[in-house]
Amino acid sequence: MGRYILKRTLTAIVAFIGITIMTYCLASLMPGSPLDQLVQPESGISNAELAAIEHKMGLDQPIYIQYFFWLKNMFQGNFGVSYTQHRPVVELIAGRIGPTLLLSLSSMLLALFVAVPLGTAAGYRPYKGIDYASSVLAFVGQAAPNFFVALLLIYIFAVKLRLLPISGMYNSGSSGTAGEVLKHLILPCLALTFQHLGIFTRQMRNSMYECMSDDYVRTARAKGLNERTVLFKHTLRNALLPLITQAGLSLGALVGGAIITEQIFSWPGMGTLMLKAIKDRDYPLIMGITVIISVIVLIGNIVIDIIYRMLDPRIDDKV
Repeated sequence: MGRYILKRTLTAIVAFIGITIMTYCLASLMPGSPLDQLVQPESGISNAELAAIEHKMGLDQPIYIQYFFWLKNMFQGNFGVSYTQHRPVVELIAGRIGPTLLLSLSSMLLALFVAVPLGTAAGYRPYKGIDYASSVLAFVGQAAPNFFVALLLIYIFAVKLRLLPISGMYNSGSSGTAGEVLKHLILPCLALTFQHLGIFTRQMRNSMYECMSDDYVRTARAKGLNERTVLFKHTLRNALLPLITQAGLSLGALVGGAIITEQIFSWPGMGTLMLKAIKDRDYPLIMGITVIISVIVLIGNIVIDIIYRMLDPRIDDKV
């Protein structure tokens, strides 16, 4: 197990370096400069003063020099200061990471909580009513854009029924109790869950259907074991393996969907902060958010790989 975890960790480190290089290059290739947001044309600043500011910020250096300077500071725990908000990047992210994790993790857990029993029932009884119903849910969930589902939920539950709040994390001027946060979380969580629910349900159904026809299931039934034992002890454990892989692959899409969902519901997470940073060409803030999101996704994948390894010990011999 230790060798397996070490290999996965080394792979994650290489992936992390690659992600930061690509993000820094793409951010630097965006039209304009961070100075466009800091220095207005009517300010009357001279070219010499502008060049001095550019030199102080390190923007006059080649991209690869800027990147290695940022990488060195990052490994020292210094993520820099936001160009536009003039506050440490760590401080800005610290105030936003909690809501993003709350939204993303609750959506993932809700999707799995519904998809596992629904997909299991559909795969156990194929071509029955439950199977057709889960197939419709899966196809609609995969086809419907995230923003469309979000707007539909707002129209039904906030505008027409007036049951749930439309934006924010808690009521304005309140202390933000757990009940208020939960009430504000429902709509964005459902919007983010819907697409992944379709993917997970379809994966679980197909995996369960294939496992039910395997030799070990027929052997278990031939030994006289009851269907409950065959289903939960012999079939479900193996059927979960592809779903765990799918959940790991969906982590990145989950975080990407959270950015759109947070914007629609004015959820105070890193998504809205990231969009503002891109608009302002705020390189330190863009890179800081990229680092946090990448670390969360990579650690999540390592954890899922470990769970996969625990369910199927044979994997250690294949890597």
